[in-house]
Amino acid sequence: MTVADRALVVLGALAGLAGVALSAAAAHVTGPGSLEVAARFLLVHAPVLLGLPALAETRFVGRRVARVAGLVVVVGLALFCGDLTLRVFAG
Repeated sequence: MTVADRALVVLGALAGLAGVALSAAAAHVTGPGSLEVAARFLLVHAPVLLGLPALAETRFVGRRVARVAGLVVVVGLALFCGDLTLRVFAG
């Protein structure tokens, strides 16, 4: 497993962790709304980030394709979920 693959696994784990934390915050602090949507997106995409290195390892997809796909997912999650979370907590 390469450093890039390990980075995708770590980012997938962090996405899952953030999704659980935002779910708890939505349930106990802010109520349903944008924060819940951000949490769902993080929780749904965490397994994608964890699975991309596995797909690259089996050569079902090329390593470069898996890395680019992972980068696109991470950037999309950061922009979308980050924006929703910032709007909730910053007003």
